[in-house]
Amino acid sequence: SRTLCPRDAAIQVPNPAELAGTIAGLLNDVPRATALGAKAGRLVAENQGALESTLALITPWLET
Repeated sequence: SRTLCPRDAAIQVPNPAELAGTIAGLLNDVPRATALGAKAGRLVAENQGALESTLALITPWLET
């Protein structure tokens, strides 16, 4: 959520009671829901390979 929410690629709700209202709002606002999903998809694509890059950087330190 630290990466997704600031980039408007996710919605964080403060409690379970607000979850239903948030979902209902998205179901009633298809353009917003579509935009949210598209932003999340782009963010995921941008971060493809992040684990492999991180492991490549730290592996030499782990082997010593």
